Amino acid sequence: MPDASLPGGPLGQALALGIYLLVVMGPLLALTGLTVRSLLGGQADELALVLPTGRRLELLANSLALSAAVAALVTVEGWLAATAIWAMARSRANALLFLVLPLAALPPYLYALAWFGLVRGLEPLLALLGLGAPAPYGWTGVLWVQGAAFAPLGLGFAWLGLRNLDPDLIDSGRTARHDAAVLARIALPMSAPALATGAGIVFLLSLLDYSVPSLFQINVYPLEVFADYSATNSPERALLMTIPLLLIAGAAAASLLRPIRALTTRMPSGGRRWSSPPHWPVGLITLQWLALGLLSLQALAPLGVLLAQSGGLGGIGLSLASAWGDFRSSLWSAGLAGAMSALVGMGLARRLRNETGGGVWWLLAMAPLAIPASLAGMGFVVVTAPLEGSLRGALILGPALVLFGRFVPLSALILLAQMRRLDPLLFESARLSESSAWRRGILVEIPLLGGALLAAAGLVFALSLGELGATLLAVPPGMGALSIRIYNYLHYGASETVAGLCLVLEICVLAAAVGTLALAARWERRIASGEAR
Repeated sequence: MPDASLPGGPLGQALALGIYLLVVMGPLLALTGLTVRSLLGGQADELALVLPTGRRLELLANSLALSAAVAALVTVEGWLAATAIWAMARSRANALLFLVLPLAALPPYLYALAWFGLVRGLEPLLALLGLGAPAPYGWTGVLWVQGAAFAPLGLGFAWLGLRNLDPDLIDSGRTARHDAAVLARIALPMSAPALATGAGIVFLLSLLDYSVPSLFQINVYPLEVFADYSATNSPERALLMTIPLLLIAGAAAASLLRPIRALTTRMPSGGRRWSSPPHWPVGLITLQWLALGLLSLQALAPLGVLLAQSGGLGGIGLSLASAWGDFRSSLWSAGLAGAMSALVGMGLARRLRNETGGGVWWLLAMAPLAIPASLAGMGFVVVTAPLEGSLRGALILGPALVLFGRFVPLSALILLAQMRRLDPLLFESARLSESSAWRRGILVEIPLLGGALLAAAGLVFALSLGELGATLLAVPPGMGALSIRIYNYLHYGASETVAGLCLVLEICVLAAAVGTLALAARWERRIASGEAR
């Protein structure tokens, strides 16, 4: 079936896919080659690192328990909140979603700062009431913070599942059973692919992250790998230690292939949701509004705490001035990563659309979701280690390339979803009227995909601004990043400075996410009305 392609036809497609494989898989393959050479060169005893025992086995169990708990909490909360929004008037629902969903791009350590500030702020009040303040560290804190950070993601996937439902099927079910039964027996099973996708992605993000657990003094397996690498400077040991994590994450990512393919094939109808307002049981309504209230609190807490702690405009200005170089570097790396992800994502999306049989390209496309950020950074260090002299100046591209490699699958999925929404006859007509693949791509295909390109670039830009794990290793000497400075300040307790920098980061991330979503929606309206050519 005809579909969208990159300008340049087959050559453009081959170039995009080649860049993807080189940047995403190249560092991991280089690290694998270095490890194999080390084992053959007399370090075979290090193979024992592959099998976690003792302390490392306990840390792996900690990681699995934490990720499973966070995924379950986020999925349940997101489903309950989404069903509450589903029953609202369209204008209220859209406004609420537009305010909450962009928060999914905020880095989790911003929520950590909010939690620390909230606990400190509650201490005097709780003391007056004769109550003890909650412990800021430990499992309670890390569950709250990771649950808050991923709650907008859980809401987004739950909402996507509900929006995929056929309203006529819902109405038919309501004629025979009450609304709660329709929700449990029709809406929930049919939105299961979206819920499974959201839960799986949250599980992976939590499993592979060490930044938030380390702030709460919880030891997890990725932190052990990073600590060992920092102590030994041996990427070979790090890879061997990461293999159990890679196997678990790879299996989780592979299990997401079917629901993700189902999601990108079946797009939301965008039509009516309920022919008349649903009647839920009182208990369900209570749970729905509790979930919606909790999600709202989680969303507003970072902004409120940061505003209270930042010292006003003067304090924010001083914080930004002290980190201006890092801020510029982060903008540069995130902007380049966003642009590359949108362009290369077009080629990857087209390949995924044409994928049949075993789905090898789907596995390759989802691979970055199963690779720990620190391992991606280590692979980049291995690849660039031989560079010397003037070639080291090219390493300024390093953070952007690593960020591109981490987030390009998300860009490709956004573009794939848009490609499947468009009528294939549009692209067939373009082929008949314009023989040049470059002109066809620039004049027809890119405008048709313009809204999705903006959304993909904006999402990757927003995520890249706050990314820490890979950036920490990919940043060359003399170059900084705002996320690294904030993370260091969080460890050393510079509260007013870090609050000011976090507020700047939050504003930039939300502005990028909301702005590109608004532009993308406007572009789509122009396409629908026939104004864009």
